Amino acid sequence: METRTAGIWALTLLSWTAVASAQAPRPIEPDLAQLAGGKGLQLINRSLTIVKEGGRTVARLDARTGDGAARLDGVRGGLLPPVQLPES
Repeated sequence: METRTAGIWALTLLSWTAVASAQAPRPIEPDLAQLAGGKGLQLINRSLTIVKEGGRTVARLDARTGDGAARLDGVRGGLLPPVQLPES
């Protein structure tokens, strides 16, 4: 009976591990050269600059007043700036 119980626990643990690893998101690695050319993203009230910092290439958004956002093409989710709804 103890062997059977241990087997059930082992199968349960393996199934939880399989589900957890199957849902792990992959990191996003956009082509920054393409983004610098204005392709592959939508900018809202911001401008994008690609620079080298500490031996790596990074994308920077400017610091304008007001809400802004950058949406990468093909990426679902994320936050969008608030929308002003008409008063009723």
